[in-house]
Amino acid sequence: MIADEPTTALDVTVQGEILNLLLTLSKELDMGLLFVSHELGVVRFVCQKVAVIYGGQVAEFGNADSIIKQPAHRYTDALIAANISLPRNEIEVAGNTNQLHSVRGSVPSIGEFPDGCRFRNRCDFAIDSCRSFLCRCDKRIKTITIVAVTRSVLQKSQMSHIDVKNFYFSYAPRSARETGIWTLSNLNFSVEAGGFLGIVGESGSGKSTLIRNLCGLLPITEGHVHIDGCNLASLSAREMIDLRRKIQLIYQNPRRSFDPRMRIGRSISQPIRSLEKRTPSDEELANLLASVGLQAEHLNRFPHELSGGQLQRIAIARALSVRPGILLADEPTSALDVSVQAQALKMIAELREQLKLTVVLVSHDLAVVGRVTDSIIVLKDGVIVEAGNTANVLLNPQHAYTQKLAEAAAVVSL
Repeated sequence: MIADEPTTALDVTVQGEILNLLLTLSKELDMGLLFVSHELGVVRFVCQKVAVIYGGQVAEFGNADSIIKQPAHRYTDALIAANISLPRNEIEVAGNTNQLHSVRGSVPSIGEFPDGCRFRNRCDFAIDSCRSFLCRCDKRIKTITIVAVTRSVLQKSQMSHIDVKNFYFSYAPRSARETGIWTLSNLNFSVEAGGFLGIVGESGSGKSTLIRNLCGLLPITEGHVHIDGCNLASLSAREMIDLRRKIQLIYQNPRRSFDPRMRIGRSISQPIRSLEKRTPSDEELANLLASVGLQAEHLNRFPHELSGGQLQRIAIARALSVRPGILLADEPTSALDVSVQAQALKMIAELREQLKLTVVLVSHDLAVVGRVTDSIIVLKDGVIVEAGNTANVLLNPQHAYTQKLAEAAAVVSL
């Protein structure tokens, strides 16, 4: 059986079920398994041997445990350093983005690889001997450097806060009122101005539904959602436009959130055209891209010409184009490989500090949430089962479901 990224974007509990099923079938049917993944912890859990591929060539091949414990190639070393593992103590929890590592640059297009080791142009420690393909480097990767935000364009926004009280939502309100079965039920939480909240839970728990309620994309069935004291349910159409200047959303899949027929410059100008009723200058758009570490030349490209990491950076730039006070990020790293996950997370965390943003991050990955957020709420079947300070929830979970999520995450953590 060939399994091509079978657990990408799945929550940890479902991921564990799929992995165990594959291993069981492989044993019962005496079947070989070729497993493709960008998650090193998953590979280590499933596979006996691993081939690390870069630029269409095998950089390293051998026993899975041996390669992860003692990598021989610099690219393998970089992937291991970029892996976001579950926090183990308070030092590793909540906002310590200096511990997030990444691989600088991106994979070149076919035909643009250098001679010898194809990774050497992205390696911080490349030397002349790297012109022969396989080389060894024992040094660890440096931390990523993010381009500073351009202050002339990305000005600090007025800090905003969120209050949710006695909140209920159903896609079929009449049925929910009759049966008492809600998509989201009796939610109560708040995010202070400048705070960073993580929302975690398995698939179907209501995470994405909640994030769409917070930005007004879905109606409020019962209860209250207040943004800076304004009740969303009572806003007029005109007031809702003003609200959308204040709240922006980063969608889950960067490839599906851009019009494939529209150049990037046109795409990131859409919020400004729609909400501010003006046409941004080329310089303004270039500065927006510079704020997320990209060049002005990307403005004329189409989405298919960019990598997933580049598109997610552009999605962040698009969200920041109208200077929001609140940034909602719906699984912003689930579709990204390990080498660029840390880039996106660190960028969001640093932009939050620089622009004084209030951020809500939705994720099924406890390791991701644990590294950047201040507080966490855990959703199960539309109900908050645990909430609190990030360190307390992750290091000392009280609810059985939170404990289950943490144990499942630990299984595939390096």
